[in-house]
Amino acid sequence: MAGREDSLKAIFDTRFTSACSHFDCIEIRAPLNGLDQFFNADTLFSTFDKFFIVEFKSYQSSLRAENNKPAACQICCGLPESPDIIPLHDACHFAMWGNVDKTLLYGNYDIYRNCVCHTDILPACQGSANSMLMPTPKHFDVLARLAGQNLAGLDIDDFRVYLHWLLGARGGSGGGSGDFNAAIYATSSTHAIDGIPLRNIDKLYSWSKGNRPGKRNDDWGKPRM
Repeated sequence: MAGREDSLKAIFDTRFTSACSHFDCIEIRAPLNGLDQFFNADTLFSTFDKFFIVEFKSYQSSLRAENNKPAACQICCGLPESPDIIPLHDACHFAMWGNVDKTLLYGNYDIYRNCVCHTDILPACQGSANSMLMPTPKHFDVLARLAGQNLAGLDIDDFRVYLHWLLGARGGSGGGSGDFNAAIYATSSTHAIDGIPLRNIDKLYSWSKGNRPGKRNDDWGKPRM
């Protein structure tokens, strides 16, 4: 079966950008490139005020591919060991998959742990067997609208706490460094953000505490080499 993950990402990017523009928010995206094995997500989204991450899948059945990432089971095992992290996870870490309504591709989504912490997805994971969670799918426009209204995700202080947990000990079940393994790059269709390198959590934190980016005003009449 052919995949459509990249198409779903592109459509959600468009919906997210549209909602941010409508509600006069800053729109920022930072693809996580090969770091999805550590983040269990493909893209970081932000309005410069709030931050959230999304794992994209072609189909709901494609969530079973998370079984190939040891970090997925670590999340399911680690969250019960770190109950203070659960509300942070639920507020900023999502999974989204593609569906077709008549002829149009759209996405459904839910909190990441609701989507993967079940033995249908992670059959050998004790944390999944203990949790047996199930997603309650919502249309991806719900997330786009909430983001545009600055109601989706976490502020940078709480997001930094979650990232240190997600990329580190994960309640004792993980063995990560607690930080990015490579730089990610922020961009925006609406504001003056072009490939800003974010090499670690501290850089993301200090950047988000700095001056707010202005509206994009590209001068295409002027050659740039």
